[in-house]
Formats: sequence, C-alpha cells, structure tokens
Amino acid sequence: MAYDLTLLSLPEVAMKHILERLDYPSIQRLRKTCQQFHHFIEYTSLDLHVEEVYLEFTPTKFVFAATFSPGHTTTLEYSGSCTIKKDSKEILIQGKNFQDVFWRDFELFARQCSIKTLDFNVKGEIVDWKLPRKIRTEEILSTWGFQENIMDIIPVLDEKSIKSIYIFIRERGMVFGLEEAVKLPQWKNAEKVSIFNGFVDGKIDNFAHFSDVTVTLEEFDLEDVMKIKNSFNNPKMTCFRLYFHNYEGHFNRIKEVLTEKFGQPEASDDATLWISEILNSKNFLQMRLLDDGLIFKRLEAKSAF
Repeated sequence: MAYDLTLLSLPEVAMKHILERLDYPSIQRLRKTCQQFHHFIEYTSLDLHVEEVYLEFTPTKFVFAATFSPGHTTTLEYSGSCTIKKDSKEILIQGKNFQDVFWRDFELFARQCSIKTLDFNVKGEIVDWKLPRKIRTEEILSTWGFQENIMDIIPVLDEKSIKSIYIFIRERGMVFGLEEAVKLPQWKNAEKVSIFNGFVDGKIDNFAHFSDVTVTLEEFDLEDVMKIKNSFNNPKMTCFRLYFHNYEGHFNRIKEVLTEKFGQPEASDDATLWISEILNSKNFLQMRLLDDGLIFKRLEAKSAF
C-alpha cells in the first residue's frame, strides 16, 4: 500500500534537520501556515546561524535588525501602543505594550538562533530584560551611556558561547566600573575584551586571563605595567593595549621610568620599545611606548629581533 509522504508526517528529528537548513525568515513564514507548523517551530530548539544582530533601545522605541547573509538584513521597529514597522509597512497590535511584544518575538529568535556578532546600543534608562533563556553569541559590541547597563546585558549572554566583548562608552572620558561584571562567568570565559572612549576603574588583574585586551586607565602606574608583563606568563595572552586618560605631556617621564626599570630601549628609528624573554617559554615580550600608551605583544623567538 502506498502512503503519501508529507513534511508534517516526517519524524520530529527529520523535520528539525530540514528546518535548520532554512533561513530564519523562511521558518517564520512556514510557522504561519498552519497550527502544526506553528506549534512545532514554537517549541523546538533549532540551531540557526545569524551573522549579526543589531539591537537599539530607547525609552520610546526598540529596533531589531538581523543580517542572515551578506545583503540580506531584516529590520523591525517596535514603538508606541505596539506598532511594528518593517520597511514601509506598519502593523498595529491592539492592547499590547510594544516592549512586551518585542521581548516575546526576540525570545523566540534567541531560542532558535546562534549569533556571531550581537551589537547593542542603549540610549536612556536601564533595559528591563525579559528573556527566559540566554543569548548564544560569539561576540558582543555595545554602546552604553550608563555603566549600569553592563550588568543588564552581559548576564543574559550564554557563557559557553561568548568569546569577545567590545564596549564603547558614549560619554568620552567617563569612568567605567567593572566590580560586578568581573565576577560573571561570561567575563571569565571570554577571550578578548576592548573598552573604548572611557577609562576603567578596577584592578588590572581582572584582565589577566584574556588573550587580547584593549583598555584605558586613568594614569600611568609602573605596578600595572609589571602586572601586565607578568600576565604574559599565561600562554594564552598575545596582546595587551594599555592607554592612559591623563597622558598628555608625560611621554618623556614615562620613558624615563621604564628605562630605569628595564634598561635602555632597543635601537629603533621609529619606535621606543623594550624586548624581554617570557619565563618558561620560547617566546619574547615586546613592550612599545606610544604617544598615548603602551602595547605589549608576544613574539615568536625568530621575529623578536
């Protein structure tokens, strides 16, 4: 006896396998075709890959933009008494708060997708997160106006997925506290961190486990330099870019301090640098003095000189 084989008659494992080969917009269109597809997609944890997601939060509007492949970006705006805008089309959902609807949609998206780069831009009050599960992303790019926002965002990231944290402070020169963030597993598990346009108020030890660091401190301190130098005993550390908020006019003074500690810099026409061996390693550490800070870099033995 012959049987008609349809997509809905397939085993759940086979259905999941097929859906994971579709892009997210196609899955959402399929979700709207019938109750069976709606229920299956709603309650199945798919593993879809998204190149980049941009989220912008203001008191009056949330913006969601997802890039599924080069040239293929979907943008949605949630605002007012729940108006959802896509391109030139608007949908009004009666009796709903736009923030509640956004979080319901984004929860489904976060459940089904792993994101390569997640870009946050927070403008205004602290975001009231309503996600029942953590967001799977390799890289977080964030623009924040309040240092409290760091404790809104980082805890909702999946600690097993996050590899890179990039923070841009909207108000130039603002002190950025990290006391609570450094305790989080997301911070401890990440490999790279960069903080721009502000300076951190915290111990340099909090960055020793990363492989790549870019950070600004308020001012030069030889003790911090020694801690960074020692952090290269960790074989994962490859580069540490250290800048100073109060640096102007101090290049010669810092050069004198470093020369007294490490000896005369290497002969070079265009750079002031020191090279030393890394303990228990065949590698060398290059420390380069710049007009606005220091760069520490691990070098292979053959490229050190």
